[in-house]
Order: sequence, then structure tokens, then C-alpha cells
Amino acid sequence: MENQGDRTMRHYHAAEPVTEIMARLSLPITECGCHAWLGKIGTGGYPQVAYRVGGKRLHRKAATVAYELAYGRVPEGKEISHFCLQEWCVNPDHLLAETHLENMQRVRPFDRRTWGGFCKRGHPLPPSNERNKNGSCPICYREYQASWKAKNKAYAVEYVSSNRDAINAKRRERRYKQKEN
Repeated sequence: MENQGDRTMRHYHAAEPVTEIMARLSLPITECGCHAWLGKIGTGGYPQVAYRVGGKRLHRKAATVAYELAYGRVPEGKEISHFCLQEWCVNPDHLLAETHLENMQRVRPFDRRTWGGFCKRGHPLPPSNERNKNGSCPICYREYQASWKAKNKAYAVEYVSSNRDAINAKRRERRYKQKEN
């Protein structure tokens, strides 16, 4: 850095070509053929790559960049999908361009929002009028309730025993109000 009066000047290195960035930040794994991404992982869990084009700095999904370097632009209306089902993989041979619906049907065949008939844990869903208010699986909800009750049983017993007088006072007050009406 150089100091020029009140301003500090920084010397940035020259822009690195995208192909070199991709080669430097991906590690081939021989067992499965995937290329593990060693760079930044974005908030959605997908690898992100940052590079410069002219004076602009671009941030894009690394899988999309890898696909475009190998096969050209992604067709309109399509998105990049990992048929190896590893979102950290940037091997162009494991990437394909397909519609969002095709991707969701292949990736999450038991997701009730895309495939229908099954919850996310694989339970068969009853008709919508027999489901919970939010449309969730009643089997999963019963399992959740049982585990919650088992986990919190000691707490509930302790709460009732320590607050018995206050609970009974509220009950008596409610009964008194009901008798007045």
C-alpha cells in the first residue's frame, strides 16, 4: 500500500482468468468422480465463485460457471442440476441443464409439494381433509408429539407440583365466574 496524503492506495493483483480460478479451487475425488469445491460456500449451501470481467466483480454459482466453461451458456428456462446429488460438486460431467420441475422430481421424489402422496419422511399422506391444519403429515406430527412429551414429562410434573396452588386458584376463579353468569 502507498500513502498519498489522506488516501491510501491499494495495489490489487491482476484479474485471474475464470478457468484458473476453477482449476485452483476444485479438487478431483477419484472414488466418485466429483470435484470438491474448496472456495466459498453461499447461504444456500452451493459453491460460489467471484471473478472479474473488465471492471466488474461477478459472484455466481460455481457449478453454473463450470457448466458454461465446458458446454456453453445455460439454455433459457433451464437451471443447472447435479445428477450426483452433491451440491458441492463442480465437475462438468456431473452437471446437466434441466427445468426446475425435472430437477425437483429427480432430487426430491418423496417431497409432497413436488411428487405428491408422501411426506418428507416417506409416510403416505392421507387426503388433504384428513391432514393437519397446515397440511402436514399426521404420522410425523404424532411421532413429534410423543417424543416431545417423553422429553418434557419431568418438566411438566415439576411445573404442576411447584405451581399447584396458583393453578387451583385460577380454576376456582373460573368456576366462580361461571356460576355468576
